[in-house]
Amino acid sequence: MQFRPYQESIIEEGTKRLSRLRIILLAMEVRTGKTLTSLGIADNMDINSVLFITKKKAISSIEADYKLLNPNYSLKVTNYEAVHKVNGKDYDLIIVD
Repeated sequence: MQFRPYQESIIEEGTKRLSRLRIILLAMEVRTGKTLTSLGIADNMDINSVLFITKKKAISSIEADYKLLNPNYSLKVTNYEAVHKVNGKDYDLIIVD
């Protein structure tokens, strides 16, 4: 998996800020790879599990990006309507799309 140069820069800076602040917001243009960038940031963190909350129609795309990246953490993807069924305490990082 090869990130674009701007994604690599955002991943590097995002990792630093997330480590320090414990929260970040990625404000990027449409179709610039926010999902893959956020998964890349998670891969740079010392974590074991990620919960990704998104729209139902985006779940398969996020799971495909995860497989493509092949990171060092497990991923659970759920949609907003089903998030109440998930125990958030089981995850080291939560990504909200």
